Amino acid sequence: MSGHDILVIGASAGGVQTLRELVARLPGGLAAAVFVVVHFPTDRESILPSILDGSGGLPAAHARDGEPIESGRIYIAPPNRHMTLEPGRVVVEWGPRINHCRPAIDPLFRSAARSYGNRVIGLLLSGMLNDGSSGILAVQNAGGLAVVQDPDDALFPEMPANARAILDKPIVRPLSAMAPTLLNLVNSPPGGSPAMKDRIDEIHLRAEQDIAAQERGERQGAITVLTCPDCGGVLWQLNDQGLLEFRCHTGHVMTAESATRGQAEFLEKALEVTLRALREREVLSDQLASRARSSGEVERAEVFQRRAALARRHGQLVKAMLRENDEQMGPVPQGAADPASL
Repeated sequence: MSGHDILVIGASAGGVQTLRELVARLPGGLAAAVFVVVHFPTDRESILPSILDGSGGLPAAHARDGEPIESGRIYIAPPNRHMTLEPGRVVVEWGPRINHCRPAIDPLFRSAARSYGNRVIGLLLSGMLNDGSSGILAVQNAGGLAVVQDPDDALFPEMPANARAILDKPIVRPLSAMAPTLLNLVNSPPGGSPAMKDRIDEIHLRAEQDIAAQERGERQGAITVLTCPDCGGVLWQLNDQGLLEFRCHTGHVMTAESATRGQAEFLEKALEVTLRALREREVLSDQLASRARSSGEVERAEVFQRRAALARRHGQLVKAMLRENDEQMGPVPQGAADPASL
């Protein structure tokens, strides 16, 4: 090994187009294995391998569990599966969603840092929210190189901007300069200290120890007053180097911003159920009022009419709440909230 021979890439919104342009500029026979995670719906077939396979000189395919790692190839995480690395092999498996995603970027980056230390290059491209921030921080802590697309150049700047904010002097490049930068880094000797990788999973290990201690009846660590938006379980708070994360019993892990996005989605579902119940109450009350009037029961009809009117008014309020909740689901401007201060 003479250079950085493990290149892990994460992307989200705008990532397919960005990756296609990047891969088209990478030569065949690259002296590194390339691993790609792009957020993708769990129930759809991905054609990303065929897109990237025909874009440049590197063969691309969905990764298979247990296959050996070879330089000059692109391994792509398949839909609904996390892709992680072990020494010499790829692991593809189902697992809890991370930042509401499966596949997720953080597991790939953290496993690469743990298995390959200062041989790793971590690259974050266009995307929303901040999946990948924890992972690329692990890469840097393990002595690897942290590279992010210039947010001003990204189709969706939020993900690279969030990562850049927590990293120590990351390499920031526009897409036009990314391929030559990566080639230089691949061929450069590793320089960071691989000893740092011993602390990569330390903070998550502490959370597991806290959970186990409380299950044994020993009060250890602190749980939050929050619940997991994915499964409703209790959340443990993790805070490392300014990056605030949460973890539940099931294994869901999310940053603070991803947690608020999950809460907004949960609230939307709850409001939709409420709206449906109110609409059903309105319709049924109107029917009962009509039947009462037909039977000459005027007072009874008025009671049901008032119930229908109340349900109609409450439904209008819930619709307004749904609209406002949807408006707040957009990206948070950079600098508007410091995750470390939440």
